[in-house]
Amino acid sequence: MGLEPVRNPHFEGAKLNIISNSIRGCTLLGVTVGLGACAQIQSPLAERLGDQGPAGVSLAANDRSVEAINSFFDGRRGRTITVSQFDDLSGARTENGTSTVVAASGRILTEYLLLRANNEDNYAVLDRAGLNNLINERRLADQVNAINEAKTIAAAPAALREALIGRVPPAIDLPPLLVTDYMIYGAVVGYDKALNDNGGGIGVAGVRVRNRASRDQVSVIMQLVDVRTGEIFATGFSSRFIDSTSLGSDVFTLLRADRLLEFERMNVVNDPATRALFFAIDSALMEMFNDA
Repeated sequence: MGLEPVRNPHFEGAKLNIISNSIRGCTLLGVTVGLGACAQIQSPLAERLGDQGPAGVSLAANDRSVEAINSFFDGRRGRTITVSQFDDLSGARTENGTSTVVAASGRILTEYLLLRANNEDNYAVLDRAGLNNLINERRLADQVNAINEAKTIAAAPAALREALIGRVPPAIDLPPLLVTDYMIYGAVVGYDKALNDNGGGIGVAGVRVRNRASRDQVSVIMQLVDVRTGEIFATGFSSRFIDSTSLGSDVFTLLRADRLLEFERMNVVNDPATRALFFAIDSALMEMFNDA
């Protein structure tokens, strides 16, 4: 849930925009209560910012997920797996069939996790989302091979042409596509908004500080299906929190009868929803393979 900054509506024409942090703004005005409130509210925000890590942080399966996935395939007959589909069943508002809350990347994130976890080369992850494209490419290869055969036969002596039919080596030799042993079905089954939504503030003599915190939750279910029997023999469930925090401060005071000072500062921190979805999928996969 994103938190939007709220601006002070008073005397927009006389406003001075001052770039500073909230603590310094309070100090410049010499307001002790404002300074104390700024320090108390800014500390949790700094901690939240520190929790986010650097931008573009690498995502990978945790060690327990890697162990669970590889243990499942170790010694098993089946060695191929595919992510058949990943749906958004959260009931969130959609635009043109795409959820406006949950990223439509669950299938790719699941494939990414499976590939990153396959450090012992125990299994193969097959693509099914692009199956039609694969089949079309193979049709093109068949056309190339047919043209090549026709040209080879036409260039051969007449006595050999009939014997060459069906015996010309293909120009493009493609092995058959692998059939998957296991399929994974995944779904976002819930996106619960504002599980917690609270805040507070304090103001005196035209100086005000305020904060707000909100928490959402995304929930994921995974199912493992045996292609031979169609049996759903393992499931996994996991949820992750998505936190949003805002900290704001503003000053509205008269410096003298004809001069008005307005200062405003707002910091908003929103947890990445895609990262929460990633870790929810990771935990659900671990539970599913442990259950299999």
